[in-house]
Amino acid sequence: MLARLVSGRHRGIFHATNRGDCTWYELARATALACGADPDRIRPCTSAQYPRPAARPACSILRSRRLEEAGCPPRPDWQDAVGRYVARLSSGQVLHP
Repeated sequence: MLARLVSGRHRGIFHATNRGDCTWYELARATALACGADPDRIRPCTSAQYPRPAARPACSILRSRRLEEAGCPPRPDWQDAVGRYVARLSSGQVLHP
């Protein structure tokens, strides 16, 4: 995939994300489930209830559309990526930040 992008035919910014989209709430629940925690303990809240230092857009879905247009195949679903990442983290293959 990377060789296709650096070949010079495609220019610009390319985002590489897993397939699908989710809210922060859905991501937190999927992460809890992958960790063996109870996802029902996670409660949704609005953006107003969760203040951030910077204003955020109402919809900020990151898409990989340009990668697919350049001929790169779609990546696995985001849920699959969460599960794989948590498994790697649990096995010590990923360092804690």
